[in-house]
Amino acid sequence: MPHKSCAVANESEDLVACERDQLRKDIEQLCMHQAGPSYLAVATRMHFQRTAGLEQEIENLKKRLAACTRENLNLQEELSEAYHVKSQLADLHNAEVSKNMEAEKQVKFFQGCVAAAFAERDHSVIEAEKAKEKEEVMSQNLNDLEKR
Repeated sequence: MPHKSCAVANESEDLVACERDQLRKDIEQLCMHQAGPSYLAVATRMHFQRTAGLEQEIENLKKRLAACTRENLNLQEELSEAYHVKSQLADLHNAEVSKNMEAEKQVKFFQGCVAAAFAERDHSVIEAEKAKEKEEVMSQNLNDLEKR
């Protein structure tokens, strides 16, 4: 999409070229209609000066147009690169989201394993305490039997 100043430069160039052409026609008409040679010389010189000024303005506008076109191409390239980087960042983000989801699954799994290990440990401690109590009772019973 052309930059606004580039579009204005194009329009200005067209207007100046049109005005130059109109002045050339005016010069031709003056030459044909005016009888006085001094008046014709002054009018012709004025029109030539104006034409030269307009041609210089056309050249300047062409240079501006070329600069705007280059700037537009550079901006298009930058935009393309920005979209490319955005796409790469989106891919990296999606990969990181997947990794995080997998890590969360693993954390939940290992939390479950740790909880199961603690439950098993607690169960083993309770069984050990029961076995110790049973052993003490049996030891007491054995002592009682030996005393008899």
